[in-house]
Parts: sequence; structure tokens; C-alpha cells
Amino acid sequence: MAEEELNEQTEGTGGEKGGDDSDKKAPDKKKSKLMPLILVVVAVGAGGAGGAGTAILMAPEVEETLTEEEAELPPADTTSALHDYAYYEFDPLTVNLNVPRQNRYIRATVVLAVREKDRGDAMPLFEKRRVELTNWLMTHLAGLTLDEVTGRKNIVRIQREIRDAVNQQLWPDRRPRVEQVLFKDFAIQ
Repeated sequence: MAEEELNEQTEGTGGEKGGDDSDKKAPDKKKSKLMPLILVVVAVGAGGAGGAGTAILMAPEVEETLTEEEAELPPADTTSALHDYAYYEFDPLTVNLNVPRQNRYIRATVVLAVREKDRGDAMPLFEKRRVELTNWLMTHLAGLTLDEVTGRKNIVRIQREIRDAVNQQLWPDRRPRVEQVLFKDFAIQ
């Protein structure tokens, strides 16, 4: 009986070798070639998702702890500190950097911040010596290289250099008036 069913199946396919049999084998070959590829893609996707999920779940929680001194300090009131300053803004500067064989430049708008109580002393002097200060700013920035103007540390250093130089030029033997130097615009191209 089993032999009859086997024979019927063979006869149902035509029992012939050639056209019909080769057509059935071709899709099987395609399936067999695609199956490993599909399995690899699924495995990689599942592994990536599992790894990302594990990383998120296993990430340590960061706890912010204050030292005893920090805990005793009152919270900083930034709103009143901002209003305690008067600002003097220079015109935007465009200066070529000291970079050989390249045309790189910096575009910056420098703002000087002085205490409100020093406004009457500082602002007229800034205006009176504006040309000299602008010239110093341009020559100082033009002497810098690309490496010296990129990155947070370098920008903070430049702000400090400008602050110290302006204070030295305007008040050489007196208390410095410029508290901060801010950049309203600072672009390197």
C-alpha cells in the first residue's frame, strides 16, 4: 500500500524526469540560499536589540552627592547676577587666523561686562578708546592658530586674555573694571 501511494505520487508529478523536476528543484535552491541570509539578519538584529536593552537596563545610576561645604551654600541666584552688569558690545570682527597656506578666519562679536556700579567710569572710556581696543582685539585674534581657537578651553582662555589685556590697558594702576568677556558670536571658517 505504501508502495502504491509512492508510485501514485511519482505518477502525479508526471513520473517524468526533466522539465517538471528541475522546476521544483530551482525554488528549493533559492530557498536554501536565502534561508541562511535571513537567519543571519534576524540573529544580528536580535543581538543588537538585546545588547542595547541590556546596556540601558544595566547602566549605573548616577547619584549626585554634595560635600558638606556645598550643602551649606545657598543656591545661586543667577537672575540678580545677570542684572548687576552693564555690557559694552564691539562691532563684529572678521580676522584671518595665523594658518599658513589656508584661508581660515574667525568672526566674533566681543562683549565686555562691567559691574553696574562701574558703568559711569567704564562706558565712556570704552567709547573713547574704542579704536585702540578694536585694533588690539584684531591683532590678538590674528596671531592665533586654528588649534588655539577651537574647543571650550581655548575659548575660555581667549576670553581671559582679552579681559586681562583690556583691564591692563585702561586701568593699569587701578582696580580692574572688566569682570567678564562674552562672545555674542564666535564662528571659525
